[in-house]
Amino acid sequence: SLLSGNDKKTGKHLAIILGLIVCMVADGVIIFSFIGGLVVFLIGHLFYLSAFLKVSVGELKNKLILLPFILYMGTMGYFLLAAIFDSGDTNMVIPVVLYILVIGAMGISAVWTRNVYATIGSLLFIISDSVLAWNLFVESISYSHVWIMTTYYGAQYFIATSIGSLKNKSN
Repeated sequence: SLLSGNDKKTGKHLAIILGLIVCMVADGVIIFSFIGGLVVFLIGHLFYLSAFLKVSVGELKNKLILLPFILYMGTMGYFLLAAIFDSGDTNMVIPVVLYILVIGAMGISAVWTRNVYATIGSLLFIISDSVLAWNLFVESISYSHVWIMTTYYGAQYFIATSIGSLKNKSN
């Protein structure tokens, strides 16, 4: 069964399942409150981050993989924060910065797993959230709902699929 096996295996599987459930709840919350949905999605990313860190490969934890994530998240953060400050809605600054840091860390930890499903899923999640944030704060994107939902459900699919192939650190 999915939750049978050793504690590390159970822990990573449970963390991914909880992440999927929390993100499903966030889907409903965000309809009523963007900030509420943002917070719930952030919690979902923390579950994914936890799962990926349980299986990340030590020798892969090099600084080089940080560079593209730092550049991308820094650039997105710059444009999003500039737009937020221009709008005068500065109460969004801290939640947006926290979200960028957590989803970036989730992406890095997914790459460190050496798992193609976890990596693709995390990158699709970053793309989905980038399109959503750009569309909301910076500039309208044609067919944004299609881009957001396609990449979002693709992300969830790949992250869920990674459960079966995530290896423990010792493997």
